[in-house]
Amino acid sequence: DKVEGTKSRRVAILLEDGFDYNEVMQVKEALEAVGAHAKIVSKLLGKRISSTGQELEVDKSHVTTGSIMFDAVYIPDGEKSVRKMMGLGDALHFVAEAFKHCKPIATSGFGIHLFERAFVVGVNFAEKDSGKVVSHSGVVTAGANADAGDFADKFVDAIKKHRHWDREKSMTPA
Repeated sequence: DKVEGTKSRRVAILLEDGFDYNEVMQVKEALEAVGAHAKIVSKLLGKRISSTGQELEVDKSHVTTGSIMFDAVYIPDGEKSVRKMMGLGDALHFVAEAFKHCKPIATSGFGIHLFERAFVVGVNFAEKDSGKVVSHSGVVTAGANADAGDFADKFVDAIKKHRHWDREKSMTPA
């Protein structure tokens, strides 16, 4: 069954102005195709503008939600968006907490810097500028030149497993 393990799963898409619109839309479509609910989470409500000018409406702000409300987290590529989040304690906490709770998390390209800043440790990342997608213990990363469809598929597979308890062994207590 295509939606087995993903139906009604809630996925937070963390972004700020300057995100990669095409990647977000491809991942969002892949999530919705398997029955998952993707929500845009940002510092403030309103619209965020992509690196190419398209706008997306924010569903939740950092103040009104947290990682505990979601089953998985995705940070799209986009240097401006990622740099802004790297300076936002709420965004870093969101990612770190989801990782600590063994939830699937995914990012691509420049977003890998955010994972490093949020102390996502003990897992293998894709090279930032490669064409590879790496999935390790529920952490899915893609190089800037990777295939977005392959990235989305591996993220969906990680979500199907729900929690990645093998991660607990390599984790430092918070």
